[in-house]
Amino acid sequence: MGLDLTGLGSVFDFAKGIADRFFPPKATEAEKLAAAAAMAPVIEERETKLIDAQKDIIVAELQQGDNYTKRARPTIIYTGLGVIVFTKVVMPVVMSGLIILFAFLGSLMTPEQFKIILAELEKLKGIDMPAEFWLSWSGVSGVYAIGRTLEKKGYTNKIISAITGNK
Repeated sequence: MGLDLTGLGSVFDFAKGIADRFFPPKATEAEKLAAAAAMAPVIEERETKLIDAQKDIIVAELQQGDNYTKRARPTIIYTGLGVIVFTKVVMPVVMSGLIILFAFLGSLMTPEQFKIILAELEKLKGIDMPAEFWLSWSGVSGVYAIGRTLEKKGYTNKIISAITGNK
């Protein structure tokens, strides 16, 4: 097993695999190897272009001057994450603290007042976002993630540009 530092071995193996798949079984091994050798430069050129496109995208992202765009172009994704943290982490912790506080202050009020306050705090503790929020947020996040993944792999077209906001 040799170490392929140039990457040509994997390109040649891929080309040979294509030749094995598309040439008739009657073709001799020499004919298949000749076809693979002819295809290898074309496949290598394609791989080089793909890697160059990925590199160009990364360099362009790092060189742009707008720091907000670099970090948070999809504001809706970060807003959704903020809503999740607020409703599922911050609000329950704050409400639990208020319930404990009112439990200590309960001796200063009537039992009816304490029950009313406790019931209202329990209602606030259970704030949840509607299903429409979750559907729209997960849809936007999913489409954006898929678009960015395709863009970073070197695919570009009008749809991907519209999804990611790149020109």
